[in-house]
Amino acid sequence: SWYRFDENTGSPTTLSDATISRNDGTASGTMDSSDWLSGKFNSSLDFDGTDDAITVANADPIDLNINLFAGFTFAAWVYPNSD
Repeated sequence: SWYRFDENTGSPTTLSDATISRNDGTASGTMDSSDWLSGKFNSSLDFDGTDDAITVANADPIDLNINLFAGFTFAAWVYPNSD
């Protein structure tokens, strides 16, 4: 799965998986359209550090118990701040 976090449109309720697997994520917490920020490339999301989260349903392509030995990569651009 690949979550770009660059949709930059409307309330971030669903974040699209850019792969053919379509394991879209669902936003929770107090996320709204003001959480879209200008990013290094396109846009980004501002997580408040309290209750904002993205949840992805369990699916075989992203289940580490099934695919752990096949290899995986986690990558993120993170800009921490105290605001």
